[in-house]
Amino acid sequence: MSQQELELHPRRRGFGRLAKNHPPMRGWLAVPLVGRDGRNLGFVQLSDNEYGSDFDETEEAMLVQLAQVASAAVEQNLTENALRELAATLETLVAEEVNAAKRKTPCDNHRRWRP
Repeated sequence: MSQQELELHPRRRGFGRLAKNHPPMRGWLAVPLVGRDGRNLGFVQLSDNEYGSDFDETEEAMLVQLAQVASAAVEQNLTENALRELAATLETLVAEEVNAAKRKTPCDNHRRWRP
């Protein structure tokens, strides 16, 4: 989305009550971070390019590529965190089962067979 597209968007609210404290933005570009399953992971936004104008198509294409790489990195991090949590949960469950097995006494009904 470009600065012009942003300013023309019907849901744009600007910076609201914070507008007076926000520096002016000269040129703006944002692209979404999208997961492989299509879910929204966030977005990357840039403003104030070195020329003080809107970003061009080449800059937009580069930011789209950066967002794709960033999306993959975010998903990888989320997956690694989920695996660490799962491993910790499994470790706790196994330890609980081992401790429970150690506390059990042999069955009193078990008798040795004698011919």
